[in-house]
Amino acid sequence: MVSDGGEHWLADPEFASGFLYHALAPSSMAAEVAYRYGAHGPATVVSTGCTSGIDAVGHGVQLIEDGVADVAVSGAADAPITPISIACFDAIRATSARDDDPEHASRPFDATRDGFVMGEGSDYVPGTARDHRVDVALSMGSGFGGFQSAIVLARPGVTG
Repeated sequence: MVSDGGEHWLADPEFASGFLYHALAPSSMAAEVAYRYGAHGPATVVSTGCTSGIDAVGHGVQLIEDGVADVAVSGAADAPITPISIACFDAIRATSARDDDPEHASRPFDATRDGFVMGEGSDYVPGTARDHRVDVALSMGSGFGGFQSAIVLARPGVTG
């Protein structure tokens, strides 16, 4: 595929594939898992930054409570540790400056914290409808909540 500065695009049909869209679509992983295991119903991707995992679990619980699905597998995976992502978070002073003391750099509840330490991970939670209530392997308590700051990505407003 080539472009002259975005004015016109040329895609060579010789390199096009019926599977190309699926490889590029953000929902491709959810669709592939559904296809592989014969699941029917919503196959959704939740992309809300740091809260994507809990938002996905909350969405799955809501689908079950609303009767849209009998079973939901919800969760998230993220592998953001790349030179460009570290540089971006460093540029906005979101990461801890304690490079010399890595064992004490991550202290999320310490009043003297100076940023976060980037990590990678994943978790998936099955949920089922049973007797008109939702059973989720992870206790949701009385609900869930996500947070998006319209102020600064890594520093929420002082009022929360």
